[in-house]
Amino acid sequence: MIFSLEALQAEQGDCFLIHFGDTGAPQVMLVDGGPGRDVYDARLKARLNALRSHFGALELSLVVCSHIDDDHIGGVLALVQDVELGALDIKINCLWHNRPLDLVGEADDQRLAAILREDEHAERYATAWTKQFVDENWEVDPNFAYVVASVQEGDELYADAKEASIPINCGFDGGLVMARTPEEGYAHITIDDLDLLVIGPDAAQIEALRKKWQKETKGQSVDELCDNSAKIAALVAANDDASVTNLSSIVFLAEFGGRSILMTGDARGDYVIDGLTRAGRLGAGSAHVDVLKLQHHGSARNNDEHFFATVTADEYVISANGLYGNPDPATFDALVTARGQNGYRIWLTNGAPGTPIASTVAAIKGKYPSMTLNVRPSQADGFRVDLGDPVGY
Repeated sequence: MIFSLEALQAEQGDCFLIHFGDTGAPQVMLVDGGPGRDVYDARLKARLNALRSHFGALELSLVVCSHIDDDHIGGVLALVQDVELGALDIKINCLWHNRPLDLVGEADDQRLAAILREDEHAERYATAWTKQFVDENWEVDPNFAYVVASVQEGDELYADAKEASIPINCGFDGGLVMARTPEEGYAHITIDDLDLLVIGPDAAQIEALRKKWQKETKGQSVDELCDNSAKIAALVAANDDASVTNLSSIVFLAEFGGRSILMTGDARGDYVIDGLTRAGRLGAGSAHVDVLKLQHHGSARNNDEHFFATVTADEYVISANGLYGNPDPATFDALVTARGQNGYRIWLTNGAPGTPIASTVAAIKGKYPSMTLNVRPSQADGFRVDLGDPVGY
């Protein structure tokens, strides 16, 4: 039996392969693709080509884009475009992707599109994102430019997947990938013997986000909204844990052969707890998994002592390179306060000597000498956490 989480070096972003199935005929799925084509070409595309060469042909059973922030969607978009254009000879059986225009609701999708994509202001901000605004002496909010890029990528991914005839949101009738209530029968999707339980977002969270969008933008013209670009940035995307995209991250529990991997995107810890509670997985007030992909690159805004005491794991995986202060040293403090220094292992995609966050990692090791802290070797493109037979390919 193979059940492994492979973490590719995705700089500040996330890029994971989940290997599962019989040792003689394993399957592969992808969760997020890291930030943009450069990282995609160097890491994800190279790894997929290696897998294709090994197996003779390659199918990705599922590709999950947890949300539209560029450090998650960028490589997924590049992958789908390569498949569409025939630049990469693999098959994608299904894509999970919640478009931002669907998240804010059908009544407002054209309005959001006008603000972020079609209006003359959007062209101004989009141009700014490519750094051309310097010559024009424009004063541009970089956060809003980031939102424009993220929303555009979200729309492009949806359109390109359609063009490539990749099924979208299988198991959800083409609608949003979201958790269901017990009365609705939960959101279990099975690929052979791999069970995927979607625990977030749920309908109540999405409706709350839609109401928040409507309240904050009610009665304002496109000009007024563009003038208040920081508010739109906070509402829709950017590096903000009250944003539509982070709060609507696709969160799921993968279970195979009695083992489990919890994938959390950039969701907040309380949302993850709520999702596990709703799914009936928080027995006696806590839940334990074999592997936890720590949400939002180890940000302390998404992880606290309560979360670590409530959702425990044997293996914690953090994908970050120091950008935005992630992983945050306070996250390690919270984990130790909740669980002590022993009984688990931490895996980091960055932090080897000579990397930007090497000093942060060294300080954490010095502060908690009994903690098992594994850092990706600088010469490797990633690492694997094997829960069954080791992946030998």
